Amino acid sequence: MGIPLKEIEKCLMSLLCNKLKALPEDIDKNLLFQDMGLTSLDAVIISSELEEALDIPIDPTIFFEHSTYSKLLIKLDLLCT
Repeated sequence: MGIPLKEIEKCLMSLLCNKLKALPEDIDKNLLFQDMGLTSLDAVIISSELEEALDIPIDPTIFFEHSTYSKLLIKLDLLCT
């Protein structure tokens, strides 16, 4: 059985808000991660945290291949099903 989308969304949002020191309502889900201020080091750290939280392998390049919150959420949902 896969991980529910709401749980994936909650996890991703929490990690992004933590890293950006922002509230969920401040996160533009269609803004490029780079434009949010995330660095490649941030992508490595967050992907590692996602990997642990979701218990699936995640390559840090996922942040560049799926460069917005909305796109990444769709990809994570596919990986978790």
